[in-house]
Amino acid sequence: MEVIIHLPRSKEGQEELAKRVATVHAQLIYNYISRLEWSTEQKVALLDAIQKNIHDEIKKEKEG
Repeated sequence: MEVIIHLPRSKEGQEELAKRVATVHAQLIYNYISRLEWSTEQKVALLDAIQKNIHDEIKKEKEG
């Protein structure tokens, strides 16, 4: 199978694509966690841990 991808050339187009990709990733994570047979508290704790990890990684990138 051959796939041809046309990526946006403008900065605005690239930013919009990045936002849409991030939205899809977030939806996939949410759907996966929603299907887990865990309590709501456990799911919230997992989401909080994921969010904290993302913030920590961003902070590390900015520092060095």
